[in-house]
Amino acid sequence: MVPPKVFVIGGTGAQSIPTIRGLVKDNAYTCRVLTRDVNSSRAQQLLALGNVELRTGTFASEKDLRSGFRGCEYACINIDGFNAGEKMEMFWAMRAYEVALEEGVKFFVYGNLDYGYKLGGYDPQYRCGHYDGKGRMGEWILRQNEDNDRQMGAALFTT
Repeated sequence: MVPPKVFVIGGTGAQSIPTIRGLVKDNAYTCRVLTRDVNSSRAQQLLALGNVELRTGTFASEKDLRSGFRGCEYACINIDGFNAGEKMEMFWAMRAYEVALEEGVKFFVYGNLDYGYKLGGYDPQYRCGHYDGKGRMGEWILRQNEDNDRQMGAALFTT
């Protein structure tokens, strides 16, 4: 039996490497990992696990997203909002969710952070762009899923 395939964005990051390690253990899943550099030491670490396919690209390309999601049953998306910026994370998280729906992904997991600004009563002292961008998108994804849950399930992985 062929294991189900998971498309992973952010796979070479500190949080996703252990996730991929767990997914491919015992041949439970295969992972298609989007990376800017397939020759990086972290990408090669993942490849050595087995059941890992590396794809050169960026989360900020609809073409790369579409190609990555195509043929995958699941998605694990963790955009580096700290480096990408709040606006870019928000836009591309939305597009990733939408393209995953279009490509027939069954379940979408989004790497999320608490929406601290909202939780702090919108007090400016709690404003933190990369947290707030992820928190907004997490809420947005769950809200979208109220309408789309028959087509694709979704969950947040909040650290």
